[in-house]
Amino acid sequence: MKADWLTVSALRQPGDPLLATVLDVGEASVIQLAREIGVPRVLMDERKGRRVAREVYGLDVMELPVC
Repeated sequence: MKADWLTVSALRQPGDPLLATVLDVGEASVIQLAREIGVPRVLMDERKGRRVAREVYGLDVMELPVC
């Protein structure tokens, strides 16, 4: 089954070296892509990634619910 509401996008620019040293590639890519396409809100599960997204990049961050 394919989700019609989901779009897969690639980064246009190389990742921010600061992000690569602090976060894993998934969180770093989410922040980088949000900045590239102007998305103000991201969804992340890692606490450290959420903190960096909020405090350093000013993004609104949604947490994944704990199941």
